[in-house]
Amino acid sequence: MVLPQVMLARPERELAALDGVAEIKLDGYRCLAWHERGRAGMATRRGTRIEGRFPEVATTLLAELPAGSLVDGELVMLTGGRCDLGALSRRLAQGEARARAAARRQPALLVVFDLLRLAGREVVRLPFAERRTLLA
Repeated sequence: MVLPQVMLARPERELAALDGVAEIKLDGYRCLAWHERGRAGMATRRGTRIEGRFPEVATTLLAELPAGSLVDGELVMLTGGRCDLGALSRRLAQGEARARAAARRQPALLVVFDLLRLAGREVVRLPFAERRTLLA
């Protein structure tokens, strides 16, 4: 699968410049995630494949995303209800077998904020508000 470049956030001085849309900045890793032919995939913004390090997220992608779908989001782990970038980094450094065990102790979450493809249909050119509605 050819992945699109992820759009990086940019600071704005006024909310009006954002056209009424703003996202909370989460302390995690930007991630493209997909369901393709019965397999889940996840990649960082640099293209590093990470689904083997986060099997709990991959399982959820298969259950929740229609095949042929691609989403953009932020991968996070929580400790005490707060984002824990250190825990996320430690998980990435583990081998897949240790990551599976770690997933049972402290699962990661993918906070999805954009839909790029839905069931094989490119939707990235639709207005953002329409894509958000499709996510719901």
